[in-house]
Amino acid sequence: MNEATSVTPFSAAYFSGTPDADAGQAMLLSDTGAGNFTVRLTLTARRNAAPADAFVFLGHRTLAAAIPSFKGSCEVSGTVHVGARASGRFDSVTPGQLALTLLAPSLFLSDCRIAETDVPTVHLTGSDLVADEPADLHYDPFGSPAGWGQMLPYFLSGRFAVANHAVPGTDAAILRDPACRSRLLEEFHPGDFVLLQFGHPEEDGKNASDDTPFREQLGHFIGEIRARDALPVLITPPAGNTFSDGGYVDLQKDEASDIIAVGERSRVPVLELHARTVAVMEQNTKDKTAALFLPADPSPTNDAGAFLSARIIASELKRVCGWADDYQALAQAVDRSTLRDDDPAAMLFLNL
Repeated sequence: MNEATSVTPFSAAYFSGTPDADAGQAMLLSDTGAGNFTVRLTLTARRNAAPADAFVFLGHRTLAAAIPSFKGSCEVSGTVHVGARASGRFDSVTPGQLALTLLAPSLFLSDCRIAETDVPTVHLTGSDLVADEPADLHYDPFGSPAGWGQMLPYFLSGRFAVANHAVPGTDAAILRDPACRSRLLEEFHPGDFVLLQFGHPEEDGKNASDDTPFREQLGHFIGEIRARDALPVLITPPAGNTFSDGGYVDLQKDEASDIIAVGERSRVPVLELHARTVAVMEQNTKDKTAALFLPADPSPTNDAGAFLSARIIASELKRVCGWADDYQALAQAVDRSTLRDDDPAAMLFLNL
């Protein structure tokens, strides 16, 4: 592939709603084929335009940059995985096509360069809270559903591409159905990392059509991942916005305990998303933490909540994986600057 690849404008195919003429969106598509790619963009605000927040998404709707009060010009780069199969809720984006979305008033794309890269892949799978989700235009970070898998690439420094295989409602099937797992395992290659964040299929830790305990199902899947010479990482579930008159109520405590137990038994690194998001809930009021979730629903995260979870996961990668020889490359890929409180995206998404 040439270093400079042409891009073709297209309509708001993977957003719902009808964008207004002044929405400031630029949506483009490139027939790259499947693989991992680096993307380098030059963005320029129109002359005399008032400063405005700008958002850049790669892949389906994966955050590459969030720029407060954008004006003048800047460069944005990112690494993106383009799948050979359709996944998630983006049926209108054809497999093998790289999507790019810019959202900002009075902004235009001065230059776009796409090049194939041989970086390894970080694969994500698990519950709905991982999966890619669409958004409405005009874009509202606090009203758009999002999984933390859409935000995690922002925190990596381009040494890995992220492939999000999570599809809403299918996490139990992955653990239960050998055919479903087999299709997923084909995507994993030696040296790849696989981040897993599952919830209980049922409250008792079993699913309706399989009486195998949840811990055993997850442990078996870890063994299959290792058989592909890929490296699994477990993640405890994030806290929901569940309060009562007596304070915060932790509904995911048992799930988190099961994940930790599987990690200890299988000698797999465990990232503590659960305990750290519970701490955020307990340190704030229900009204404040509601800004991380969709309106009137205590579980699905919006873009802000997904960003917070991804930020914690990136921090946990530094803390946990830096001590394990096989996992140090993943820890080193985390961009420390994105974990700072003055990070531009944190200033836009996090207002607690």
